[in-house]
Parts: sequence; C-alpha cells; structure tokens
Amino acid sequence: MREVIKHLIEQAKKDGIQRLVVGGLISRNQKVLCLKRAGTDFMPGLYELPSGKVEAQENLDDALVREVKEESNLTVTEINQYIGHFDYQSRSGISTRQLNFVVSINPDDKVMLNPEEHEGYSWISATEIRNYNISAEVQKLIREHLSPSVIASSSSPQLFKSSEKRERDEGDDASKINDLNTRSTKMPSLGNTGEK
Repeated sequence: MREVIKHLIEQAKKDGIQRLVVGGLISRNQKVLCLKRAGTDFMPGLYELPSGKVEAQENLDDALVREVKEESNLTVTEINQYIGHFDYQSRSGISTRQLNFVVSINPDDKVMLNPEEHEGYSWISATEIRNYNISAEVQKLIREHLSPSVIASSSSPQLFKSSEKRERDEGDDASKINDLNTRSTKMPSLGNTGEK
C-alpha cells in the first residue's frame, strides 16, 4: 500500500495540487453514510462523505482514520480500497484533491457529529441520492460503490488495516497503481468550498 500512497502523492504534485483531503466511504445495508454540512458553514446543507485535510507530516491513512473519528465518532478498523478522487478550489483558493477510500468501521460505534461542522447525517442508498443535496462527484462514488458488480467483489482483501494492526504486504501494488489514474474526476471550482 505504501507504493499506492506514494503514487497518489506524486501524481497530485505533478498535477499542481497544493492540499490533500481524504474521504471515507462507509456503507451498511446497501447505504452510504453522508454528513450534512452545518447551516453556519460554507455550502450549508450539502451532504458529503466524512472527510478532511491531511495535516503537514501526517500519513494519508492516519489522516483518514483521524478525520472519520473527528467528524462522525466512528472508528476505522480497515481501509479497504482506494476508489478515486476529485479536485476543487478551497475557500481560500487552494488547489485541493480529495482522495476517497472505502473503509470499515467498528460495528459497535454510533454516529456522533461535531455540530460546528455538521448538523445531520443520513444513510443513503443509490436510489435515494436524488433526494439529497450531494455533489455530482460524491454521487458518482456512491453509485459506483453500490453497483452490483462492486458489491459482488466486496470480499476482496483490504488494502491495509488501522495503524495498530496495519498489514505491510505490498505484493500487488504495481497493479493497483496502474488502475489509479482511471479513477479520477475533475471537479469544477466551486468558489469557496470550505477549508477541506
């Protein structure tokens, strides 16, 4: 997995990306968890994946585990799959790339939100997407994740586990890297998109 992460970072630099954000796609019973941005925040009412920026000197996987916990109170137990990225301009005009991963969580955890960032959440199925204010990029990720072919292959091994039990097997990283560039979407500038 280290090679996959290294490639994602190198590609972002080549593309002129100034900030990396990580997003966690969490699913249960054919539904994906989306958090509703607070009414006092930029883009109020937008539903998004639990996500946030990678801090300086922080590993992508550690940032993902931290952000999911901070935004939803859910503990990531495994990071299963890289599913693509999209680019946007942050509130301060920084070129940002959100890297998205399917994650597993502790099934005993309950969603609890940080009210400064989010005012609600929903578990959303592919057919319910149209009823929510969700960006086209996140809609695409959800639809692709919940498609029958993805569900059938969901028993594939996880890329790595949470930091205390991370696996270091990198035997098939080369094939994963070859697939990375086909999983991206360019998101047009939304102007101010928050500091994520």
